[in-house]
This record gives sequence, structure tokens and C-alpha cells, in this order.
Amino acid sequence: MNRLFLSLLPVALLLASCGETFQEVAARYQTAIDALRADMEQVADLVQAGPADTDTAAPLDPPPVFKLNDAAGSNTAILILERLIEPERSLPSDELLDLRLSNGLENVFIWSKREGKAFETFEPAILDTTSVRYLVVYQVLQHEAPKVDAQLHYTIGGARLGVHVYDREKKALVASFPVAALSAQTVEYTYRKDGSDQAVAANNWARSSLWENLRKAVTEALAEKTGGIFAL
Repeated sequence: MNRLFLSLLPVALLLASCGETFQEVAARYQTAIDALRADMEQVADLVQAGPADTDTAAPLDPPPVFKLNDAAGSNTAILILERLIEPERSLPSDELLDLRLSNGLENVFIWSKREGKAFETFEPAILDTTSVRYLVVYQVLQHEAPKVDAQLHYTIGGARLGVHVYDREKKALVASFPVAALSAQTVEYTYRKDGSDQAVAANNWARSSLWENLRKAVTEALAEKTGGIFAL
């Protein structure tokens, strides 16, 4: 009996190591993935048509819930318009003001086309992503990057976004409103002792402050307009 058990053990281990590929896992959920992609395309069309600003008549039901880096605890994803249109494409986030609030939604589309053994987290990621109730899309309407010149003169920057909330059950935008933010009033940063990177460090800090202020402004406005929970 012991000899039989020992001879079968390597086979069991071998079978356990032969997991499904990304494409095989995605194929089981292709209907849900396609439905999400169709909704994303519809939202993109609606946003690019220039909808009028509208507030929700009452708090949304169910309330939107967004928790950064916790897709399982969220029913809402937040994306920049360009990432909504082409989730598989790498985007220059500095230029586009990508606020990195998608909770990895785009990864489902990227990974579903990969070859090779799937991550253990891939299937849960598909389930979390395809079950979101609300898609929040923001479009950059104006953007003036903060600047620090060689003489360390600082010019405050700012941006204005159009924010749109789409209910996947109702297949409609349920709120659209603008959000604006400025970079910090003063610049605080660290640099090398010789000062060789001082202007670069100051510019990076100033741009980061605008990015952080926009994230805060967007999530606070969403909580106020929808009655939901948006936690960074």
C-alpha cells in the first residue's frame, strides 16, 4: 500500500501544477467580459457626446462603494476616458492625468489575451470586475501643469474634469458634473546636496500635489453627489 501511495504522489503533484491558462479561465466568463466591454463602449459614446451636467434626484440605490485597491469590496470602478476606450493600451499617465483609480479593471482585458498559466488571482479579478454596478468615467477638460523653472519660480497648475456616473443596470448616465483642483500653494521637496536636481524634484512634487488634490476632489464630489462611499 505504501509503495502504491508513493508512486501516485508525483502524478497528483503533476496534475495540481497543470492549472488553466489565462485564456481558458477567461473563456468561462467571456459573456460577462463582453457585457462589461459593451457597457464601457456605450459610456464612452455618451461621454464623448457631451452630456449636460446633471445631479442625481436622490442618493443612488444601491449606493456606490469604491475602496482603493479593494475591488472585492467595491461595486464601482473609476477610469479616465482614454483607458475606458482602450483598456489594453499602455497610457502615458503623467500627460493624461490618469488618477489610477480603476482597481485594475483594465487588467482583465489585458490578461485574458495572455498565454501561459493563469495567476490564482485572475479568476477572482474577473468576478470582481465584471460584477461592478457603476462605471465612473472622467474626462480631462482643461489641464495646466504646475511649473518650476530653473530659477525655482513656481507657477501653480490646475485641472478641470468632467465626471460621469453610469449605472450598468439602467444602461444610462445617472450623474454628470465638473470637478476642479489646483496644485499645492507651496512646494515642499527633497533634493541632492549639490542642488543638481532641485528644479526636477520641485516639478515632480508640484505635479504630484495636483494629482493628489484631483483624486481627493473627485472622490469627495462623488460621495456628495451619489450618497456613496469613496475611500482612498
